[in-house]
Amino acid sequence: MSGPASGQASPPRSLFYKNRKRVDKPLGISISIEQMARKKSKYPTELELEILKILWEGSPRAVRQVREVMAERGRKLAHTSLITTLNVMYEKGFVSREAAGGGRAYAFSPKLSREQVSHGMVGDLVNRVFEGSASAMMLSLLENEQLDAESHADLRKAIERYRKGDKK
Repeated sequence: MSGPASGQASPPRSLFYKNRKRVDKPLGISISIEQMARKKSKYPTELELEILKILWEGSPRAVRQVREVMAERGRKLAHTSLITTLNVMYEKGFVSREAAGGGRAYAFSPKLSREQVSHGMVGDLVNRVFEGSASAMMLSLLENEQLDAESHADLRKAIERYRKGDKK
């Protein structure tokens, strides 16, 4: 018997990547990097949504400008992390980018409107949480104890306008 229980040291484990697979040498276990990564969502993450809100307020914006606004709002992020996030958002089609300042810097703009994002996310919520029932979601909103009387009144007015055919 070897290992900590027998008083002998366990052989060192060497993890390395070979052909995009993580290999645990002593155990011979391999895990594909693709298996470890989370699939890309068609809806923005919390951070991506925060960035989109900044871009909706005014764009195009350089990474530095987005970072400054985020810091003002209490969210400090490393410059490289923000660049990575914006590039992922570009790959997902959430933002567009254009060369800025003659160097390698980019200015980013939203490709999706606030309405497109909110409709998509609300539709996803209705499907995943309320099994496709918009009325169940509306009832949940109306029964929500965190909403004040004014918010309840606004919801009721919106429902009444919608019923009369005025969808705005």
